[in-house]
Amino acid sequence: MRGTPPLVGVSAPPHHGPDGPPLGHHPGIRATNLSADSKDLLQQVRDAKAAVVKDNSVPGYTVRPSQVPAEAVTSSGSGLDPDISPRYAEIQVHRVAARNGLSVGQVERLVEDHTEGRAIGFIGEPRVNVLELNVALKDAVAKC
Repeated sequence: MRGTPPLVGVSAPPHHGPDGPPLGHHPGIRATNLSADSKDLLQQVRDAKAAVVKDNSVPGYTVRPSQVPAEAVTSSGSGLDPDISPRYAEIQVHRVAARNGLSVGQVERLVEDHTEGRAIGFIGEPRVNVLELNVALKDAVAKC
């Protein structure tokens, strides 16, 4: 995922490697003072969404704009979020598999293994630990 060169992995905004963003992150997304109805902000979000679609589409699998979650085109104030949603990880699986010589099934299993549920069953949302997932991806690639 993103942030573990030379491995092309899962990214979370805003780190970007030479082979595209890692799983969970997208370059160029950062905190802003623009209002929600700002034309500049709306254009930045449209551009970011198009980039997520392009970066994560590979031969045989095309990401649809409707699949791109809001977190892929926005960021928190700190921009240092260590986790991404399972939905965002899912649209990166095919790219990560293709660029690392792994099967889609292998990457899906790794994502599942590094997905944490809600705290005490009901607080928060399920999330994927990008750092741990990228370390696991690196280990899986080394075994190939």
